[in-house]
Amino acid sequence: MSVMQTQTPGPLSPGDLDFSVLGPLRADSRHGVEFRLFWAGSGSYWLLSDGKPGRSAAAYLYSPQRPAGEALRLWMRLGGPPQARLFLNRDALEQLQRVVADALGIANPILSFAAGPPRPANKLIAAIMDGAGRPHAFAKMAPRGAARELLSLEADALTRLAGIGSLRSSLPRILGRMESTGFEILLLAPGPVSRGPRRAGEAHLHFLAELQEATSEEGTVAELRQFGEALRLLNKARAVLRPPELERYERVLDVLRSELGSSPLHASVAHGDFVPWNTRSGSSALWVLDWESARAGTLGGFDAFHFEFVPAALKGRGEPAPALPLALLDRTWPEGRELVPLLRLAYLMSLSLQYCHDLGQSGRSRRNPILARAWASLDKLLQPYGK
Repeated sequence: MSVMQTQTPGPLSPGDLDFSVLGPLRADSRHGVEFRLFWAGSGSYWLLSDGKPGRSAAAYLYSPQRPAGEALRLWMRLGGPPQARLFLNRDALEQLQRVVADALGIANPILSFAAGPPRPANKLIAAIMDGAGRPHAFAKMAPRGAARELLSLEADALTRLAGIGSLRSSLPRILGRMESTGFEILLLAPGPVSRGPRRAGEAHLHFLAELQEATSEEGTVAELRQFGEALRLLNKARAVLRPPELERYERVLDVLRSELGSSPLHASVAHGDFVPWNTRSGSSALWVLDWESARAGTLGGFDAFHFEFVPAALKGRGEPAPALPLALLDRTWPEGRELVPLLRLAYLMSLSLQYCHDLGQSGRSRRNPILARAWASLDKLLQPYGK
C-alpha cells in the first residue's frame, strides 16, 4: 500500500535510493550507464534511460493519480529536465539485460526503473522497452525476504486466477519467473497504458462481480481467512499499539462475533488494494495490476469499500457513501445489503491492522492519513454498539 504525497523531496544522494540489486548508484560517468532521475512522490523515484524508450517508460511506470503526478508524467514524456543524472553499474545492468533478453526472446532490451528508499517490502520495478520505445514487459525484482514473499504471493495469485476464463482479460500475464544474482524476478506482460477511471462505474462493478462469483466460498467468522489474518496481525501489533487502540480492535472483534455469529457468510478472493491507480482501461475489460495483497476467504464487498475509502482518505474528503459496495452486493450477495455496516467494520479492521503492520515494519511515522481515517471510521461504526 502506497500513500502518495505532493511535496518535493529534500536533498537527494545516490545512497537514498534502493537500487541495491544493480549495485551502487554513482554521481559521475566513470561508474557506468547514465540514467535520468525523477521524483515520483511518496519517497519513490524513477530512473529513466535516455531517448524515446525512457520517455515511453514514463507512461507505464507508477505515478499518483493526482494533478501533480499526471503533470510529472507529461513533463517526463515531453523530455523535461530530470532532478539529477545518476549512473548504474554497467556490468550489473548488462547482466540483467541478458537475463531479460533470454526470457523474452528479444534483442537489446532497454530498461527504466522505479524504486524508493530502502524498506523491507520494497521491490525494484523495471519497464522493459525496445529501441523504438515499445513495451515488452515489466520486471518486478525482490532482493530481500519481505519483498520476495510479496512477489511470491502475487505470482501465486495470478497463476491461480489465470485459470478463470472470465478474468483473463483483466489480469497481468506472467511471462517468466527466475532468479538472478541474489534476487528474484517476476516478468509480467505490460497491459494497456490508459489510466483506469477514477470514479467507479460498470467496468469496476463487472470486474468485482466476476472475481467474487468465480472464487466464491462460504464460512463463519471463525472459519474465514480474513478473520484469522486479522487476529495474527493484531497479536503481532500488541507490542506497539497503545491500550486504547488495542481496546478498539477487541471491541470490533466482539461486535463482529456477536452480530455475525455462526451464520454462513459470503466470501471470495479480494484483490486487496483495488484503487484507481492500480487499474488500466483495457479494450474489452478493466485491467487490474499489483496483486500482491490478494487473499482468499475475504468478506464480500472488501474491494468495493477499498476503492471508495482510500482515495477519499488521501484527499481528506468526507466519509464516502457505499454506492459501489451496495451495487456489488445486489449482484453477488443480496442478503449482504443489511450487513453493510458490519462488512464495512470488518473491512476497516483488516485495512488498519495491515497498515499498523506495514508502518511498523518500515519505521515510517504512524501519522498516516489512511490509518487515521480508518481508526476514526471504526470508532463511528462502533457507537451504536455501546461500550
